[in-house]
Amino acid sequence: MDSNSDNRYKYQLFGELSPQEYEDLKAGIQANGIESPIVMDDTGQIIDGFHRAKIADELGIVIGPDKISVKHDLPEHEKYLLAASYNLGRRHLNDDQKALIGRALKPHFAARAAANSAANLS
Repeated sequence: MDSNSDNRYKYQLFGELSPQEYEDLKAGIQANGIESPIVMDDTGQIIDGFHRAKIADELGIVIGPDKISVKHDLPEHEKYLLAASYNLGRRHLNDDQKALIGRALKPHFAARAAANSAANLS
């Protein structure tokens, strides 16, 4: 399934992990549990941690409240930018992949600039 066709994955900007990356992550979670929190918005939409949540479900691991970080009252554009910032720090991307993500985020940066400008005018 193309995760971008499912609204549950709307902040998943980076696509699926390779089979090897997925299995490595799964082995790590099986051995150590969820180490990085699943980040959600206040509606329960996952912003960061799609693969961790999926693997936990596959392994029957219940994700406790200490491993869930809820971000409240974020504008839509900030959710995309937050998802990107978390992933850019973890993923090994080449320059072309980073450029594609940058282009995809351009409208979200523009929305942030507009929101900041409007806030400064009030």
